Amino acid sequence: MHPGSLRRLVAALAVSVGVGGLTVPVAEAAPAEKQVAYAGVTVSVPADWPVIDLDASDDVCVRLDVDAVYLGTAPEQQNCPSRAVGRGNTVWIGPTGADEQTATGRKGWSSPGARGTIRRNDQDKRSDVALQGRGVSVRTGWGPQGSAAVDAIVADMEISADPVPVPSRAPAQRRTSVPTPRQEPVPVGPKTAEERVAPASLSSLTAAVPVGQPLYGAMAFDACSAPSVTSMQAWRQSPYVAVGIYTSGSMRACPFQGGTSWINQVTAQGWGLIPIHVGPQSPCVQQANLAMISRNATTARAQGVTEAGIAVAAVQALGMGPGTLIELDMENYSMTDAECSAATVAHVSGWTQELHRLGYVSGVYGGPGSMMRDMSRAVAGDPSFVPPDQIWVAHWNQLQTTRDTYSPQFYPDVYWANHQRMRQYSGDTVETWGGVALHIDRNWADITLPGNPVRTDYGTNIVGPGSAGFVFTGSMTYWRPAAGSGVKQKAYWTGPSSTEFNGATWSPTLAPGTYRVEANVPDASVATKARYVLTSAGGTSETILDQSTASGYRLLGTVTVRTGQPASVHLADNSGGDTSKRIWADAIRFVSSTPPAVPGAPLAPTAVAGNGQATISWSPGTSGASPTTTYTVTASPGGSTVSVAAPTTTVTMTGLVNGTAYTFTVTASNAGGTGPASAATTAVMPGLAGGVTSVDPVRVLDTRFGAPANPGLVTAIPAGGNLRLRLVGAGSPVPSTATAVLANVTAVAGNSPGYLAVAGSPSSLVNWVSGAVVANLSTVPVATDGTVTLTNGGTSPVHVVLDVQGWIAPQVSTRLSPIAAVRLMDSRVGTSPNPRATALGPGESVEVKVSGSSVPAGAQAALLRVTATDPRAAGYLSVSPSGAGSTSVVNFLAGDTVGNTMVANLTSSGTVRLTNGSTGTTHVVVDVQGWTGPTAAQLYRATPQARLVDTRFGTTTNPGAAILGPGEVRTFRVAGAPGSPVPMGVSLLAVNVTITNGTRPGWVAIAASGTPGIPLVNYVANEARAGFGTVDVAADGTVRIRNESTGSVHVVLDVHGYGTTTP
Repeated sequence: MHPGSLRRLVAALAVSVGVGGLTVPVAEAAPAEKQVAYAGVTVSVPADWPVIDLDASDDVCVRLDVDAVYLGTAPEQQNCPSRAVGRGNTVWIGPTGADEQTATGRKGWSSPGARGTIRRNDQDKRSDVALQGRGVSVRTGWGPQGSAAVDAIVADMEISADPVPVPSRAPAQRRTSVPTPRQEPVPVGPKTAEERVAPASLSSLTAAVPVGQPLYGAMAFDACSAPSVTSMQAWRQSPYVAVGIYTSGSMRACPFQGGTSWINQVTAQGWGLIPIHVGPQSPCVQQANLAMISRNATTARAQGVTEAGIAVAAVQALGMGPGTLIELDMENYSMTDAECSAATVAHVSGWTQELHRLGYVSGVYGGPGSMMRDMSRAVAGDPSFVPPDQIWVAHWNQLQTTRDTYSPQFYPDVYWANHQRMRQYSGDTVETWGGVALHIDRNWADITLPGNPVRTDYGTNIVGPGSAGFVFTGSMTYWRPAAGSGVKQKAYWTGPSSTEFNGATWSPTLAPGTYRVEANVPDASVATKARYVLTSAGGTSETILDQSTASGYRLLGTVTVRTGQPASVHLADNSGGDTSKRIWADAIRFVSSTPPAVPGAPLAPTAVAGNGQATISWSPGTSGASPTTTYTVTASPGGSTVSVAAPTTTVTMTGLVNGTAYTFTVTASNAGGTGPASAATTAVMPGLAGGVTSVDPVRVLDTRFGAPANPGLVTAIPAGGNLRLRLVGAGSPVPSTATAVLANVTAVAGNSPGYLAVAGSPSSLVNWVSGAVVANLSTVPVATDGTVTLTNGGTSPVHVVLDVQGWIAPQVSTRLSPIAAVRLMDSRVGTSPNPRATALGPGESVEVKVSGSSVPAGAQAALLRVTATDPRAAGYLSVSPSGAGSTSVVNFLAGDTVGNTMVANLTSSGTVRLTNGSTGTTHVVVDVQGWTGPTAAQLYRATPQARLVDTRFGTTTNPGAAILGPGEVRTFRVAGAPGSPVPMGVSLLAVNVTITNGTRPGWVAIAASGTPGIPLVNYVANEARAGFGTVDVAADGTVRIRNESTGSVHVVLDVHGYGTTTP
């Protein structure tokens, strides 16, 4: 498009901007200008405007409240202040589609001229010029001064004759509009002031769909820019349960870019939502760059109706229907301007009245001495005022309470008194949870919110930070979070004081009875004395607990609960403790002191498989009214039982069928009867441990073209569908005696992200992103009929290729010896075994020396981790003894770093040949993890795939849920622990490790001790990747996992089997 034509088209769309009925004059342009270019588009802007390159850093924030130019695509997680409102002049040039708020067809956006050429929304004070054939959009925003300045910049921009490539980040997800029905108001009669603000007024709305859950006494936060989905997942490790997002309004400084995808994902994570609308402000607002409503009360009311319509359209487009709360943000304004106050109250009336007509719930945010004071006066004295259903008070006094702490009160406690309040008690604070730091405002909520707010569940009769029944008292300035510490990694601490300054209160919901009260101390080494006050029907008692003497649950005393007489525990900081130490606030549990007649369920059962048998162990549960006499173990399937006399807590059950997966439960009995069953053990599979037979890769499945073993399977696996394939028989080298195969599983070009798994298993074999070709080695169990069934966990069909590299079978003499990972080849710098230090050329094949100090001469095969790095073109790597064949081991794209593990047969001289199957050069790294041969040390026992580590949610084996921070090395239990099928004493583990929610590129390594140094999985930000390998296990049954990255990442570890010397 010629610049002159574009200038005329933009000029035809330009409109005057009125404030309070008056046209705002356009300011004169700054005399000094500079030119800014992006992807062939050049604009002239005032010389003092900053230019922010969004593609150059993640440490940026798109702010509409300052005069600036933005270039590129905003990162998913922006680094914005917690609060910013108002509008300046902004120009944002970036890839078309980066700003979802300008989606074609969105209500309020005009779109004249050629299709998609120009979109403009004068209500939201933003425009979007999409340059056809360029993939570039020029977006502008303006404030109360009008759009003339940015319109002139766009009209005069220059466009290169030929298209210029557009830099890009990951593409934003599209939002979809969910229409909702209009609803009509129901008339109501005169009410008292208290009745007018009571929640009962919500029932006057027609049948609004229930939205959200009651959140009575909980922590919430708001942020200028909505945090990324990854950050929100990391923050599930915090005590916060709801988030405020700026969904609409012409005066919001940070546009919401998440869309319905963000809404759906964070609500699924367990978050409540606080939709916020920031429109024109009070005519006496105390902040610059804000449009203002009229001083005329009638006009101001009408403007409130208009703003409500805009807000409802925005949340409807995000999929939030009638019944949704929307907060109107009214910034602080003068307390002495009566005309201004009257107009502001009228504006709120119009806002609330229209929200009610449309079936939505009204909330208003404001200061205690301005908005809250004026609304409270109107409730008491103005019958025409329509009060909001809920209020959100901005009072940064650091207190977790919704009461008005002023005297006299600005908003009396009798108004909005029935769970209708929220307080923003702290502003612009930086907190870190799950390894992610955010700028936030802190809030204490006592309202009903949309979304899915899920509190922290500590278990029965246990209360702690983030759960119901817990609140901090005193200033939150001095309560410091200790992320990663405590029962749920949400502990806090404060320092001692001479008089009570800080405290916390636990208020459990308990059935009548007597309870032993125990407080958890996360770390005694840094603790000091704490004062606890226990209050219940049995009276009040005080305990000074020296938290420094022991970590874990500590006895405080007992409480008695009767109907109508609950119990509570209060912690105070005036305990006379060491001022250099900490007072911990974490979980408190209330344990019934009245024993039941029968024993409780046995605890932490584990099972270890053998040949036709399994050994089950457990810990005693709570005692009943009489001593436990017998424990009984029951197997599933089959229902076989075996009993043993107490106090024995280990028994071996024989007569099990090899190749069948079993779980076991345990019950305890006494003179009073049999108690409840324990939780089931992790599944184990009896059978003989096997030796390892390796072969050059044999393709047994290819759903694109067919394979000799499965010639008829030539259709992609449908989304959510299953595929049963033969692993044993014609066309496959796998014998009928095999219990598992070592296979390279490749997913080809799924149209959406997904994963592949063995049907019924919680563990993924391979994870992929849209359009990728991804491979991963795995041990795949063989059913008794020689088949396996695979499940497509994606939302679109996917083709699958499966190459057998070996199998596990009993009575095979070839065994496996693990070694601590050793680097054999690195074409970037060279190594002693393979000194080459140049990239492999297109199609080049190179011999790699494997046997030597780590792998002995005579070894038949080696377990190799092969990584491609810095490839200049898409392609693959293949490995075989002779270099013949084209079966891929690693598939890569240009610029990627990706690896895979394989079992590679060795030549008689201990080498393999590695081939670069691409049209460009690539560097290659090869690490060895183990070897096979008749002199190797261990057999291999396959297990039903079991999840031992999941830092997102925790597991039975490792219950902590905390993301791995930058450079962090953390120890995890894998053997001899609840939830693990691996017995203590095992030194070799076969695992599949999946990386997800990474915030920066990096790699993960695993070792038995020290600092792991050889990567098992290389990853990029916001992409799930998996890697299979063997790892050493420490003598105490643990491994150490290292995250080598400047960002945080979640790690999932599934065990597939382990080494053993016992058949």
